Amino acid sequence: AWVPNAHPRQRSEAAGQGGFLAQLRRPGVLAFYGCVALMQLAHGPYYTFFSIHLEALGYSRSFIGLMWALGVVAEILLFLVMARLLERFSLRQVLLASFLIAALRWVLLGQFAEHLAVLLVAQLMHAATFGSFHAAAIHFVQRSFGHRQQGQGQALYASLSGIGGALGALYAGYAWSGLGPGWSFAIASLAALAAAAIIAFRLQEDRA
Repeated sequence: AWVPNAHPRQRSEAAGQGGFLAQLRRPGVLAFYGCVALMQLAHGPYYTFFSIHLEALGYSRSFIGLMWALGVVAEILLFLVMARLLERFSLRQVLLASFLIAALRWVLLGQFAEHLAVLLVAQLMHAATFGSFHAAAIHFVQRSFGHRQQGQGQALYASLSGIGGALGALYAGYAWSGLGPGWSFAIASLAALAAAAIIAFRLQEDRA
């Protein structure tokens, strides 16, 4: 599920030099991949317990289905304008904003989801926590590796997304039963903030 028109205008000069491992060790690349896992880990309570959370707050199943759909619609609409955003903002800025919005979203869902307006805003934030993050991440991979290493770069992205998601579901299961929804989402928020700090300090400011 790559993004239409998500081909970077240029790769960095270092991209393509050396093999895959040499390119992986370039500044910021390993940090980026760590943040990929953190983002998916931070989605653990959402993907695992969002429906249960809303049911406990008194929302109907049909309404919960609409909330899932709202997140998907927000994500699709974001993809339609993503090319323009990446022309205006650097990958570092887009990734940083995605993580900061994710941190806020999980706090809103964990603490204030009983308020309909807050819930609607939180679901619209899916445009950032999945949409803009995924699009910027694909751009980063395309920019960071040479033509022959693109498949390996994409495979590593998919693998770490899966690992992060699995770990997120695992921790969410223990946290939800032991600490409750509020703390489960708070931990997710901290994971997103940690990734934001890594992006802020380890990625170079560079246009897509």
